[in-house]
Amino acid sequence: MVYTAVLYGLLSFFISFFTIPFFCKLAVKLNIVDHPDGKIKVHEKTTPYLGGAAIFFAAAISMYCFGLFESQHYMDIMIGVAVLGCIGLIDDLYRIKPAEKFLGQSVAAFCFLLSGNCLRLPWMHPFIAYLITFFWFMTTINALNLVDIMDGLAGSISLCAALSFAVIGYYSNNSSLVIFLSSIIGSLLGFLYYNKPRAKIYLGDAGSLSLGGLLGVIPFMLDSHTQANNLKELFVGVIILGIPLLETALLIIIRAYKGIPFYMGSPDHFACYLRNKKWGNVKILCFIYILSVILCFVAKTFFFHDFSFIATFLQLFILLFFFVFVVYFNKTSIKTL
Repeated sequence: MVYTAVLYGLLSFFISFFTIPFFCKLAVKLNIVDHPDGKIKVHEKTTPYLGGAAIFFAAAISMYCFGLFESQHYMDIMIGVAVLGCIGLIDDLYRIKPAEKFLGQSVAAFCFLLSGNCLRLPWMHPFIAYLITFFWFMTTINALNLVDIMDGLAGSISLCAALSFAVIGYYSNNSSLVIFLSSIIGSLLGFLYYNKPRAKIYLGDAGSLSLGGLLGVIPFMLDSHTQANNLKELFVGVIILGIPLLETALLIIIRAYKGIPFYMGSPDHFACYLRNKKWGNVKILCFIYILSVILCFVAKTFFFHDFSFIATFLQLFILLFFFVFVVYFNKTSIKTL
């Protein structure tokens, strides 16, 4: 399994690495670019999008070579990812209204649900389980989109999450999931070479929405010892995706405090606060990688060693306090940003 995963990961890496310059030129030609605004978007020059298209182009070829698309389950998931990619691409081009964006995301979430990815609890009515799962998908879809405000940030978070899920998949002997994730990991590595500070290409909404949706589905694909209850798998997803989920929660709280609609842009992202503390991009990314490794360790321990919910919550609370302290406790208050 390991050698096969590495092989297909390398295939997607090289496809991504060598095709991204083409996607850069195509984005410029079609005017699918991001212009700096001096507030949240502080990059120095206009930068092409379509990084997400390059990632999934490379990953799809790798998956096809392995034969994953022969599985209806994986095919249905990629249809949902494709829907998110289309919605994101339209938003990159025309800046659609939040309600229209929500509608497109809802269609993708229903695709994920129809593929069999859903919370299962013996004591819960299926309709309630579907509603909770739908909310989970909508949250992860938008969470990764919200953190995509700095060179390498969303790509690095996605890479760490995919690697963490792959570790759990490997120890669960879930070979198809590991191959699936290795294709994503390889294409992300190829993308991050061009997305590192100073980025030559961005994910765009097409990329961030698609990756958010995909990573939201993965917890339901983890090996479960009992098909009647997968709450443990969902909680593992909450742990591994802790950084974008925490960012989303804090943004909602801070924007509510400021009287700003939660879906409106504002310089209240954790990366903006760290920049205000004179952190460079590389230091911020290193901070994210360290936290991601810790979250991976907590998730793996919880999943395989019957780590209690109480002990896990305690560790997550300590990490939450550490994150909030590092990011928000500085001379500049939230109110002044």
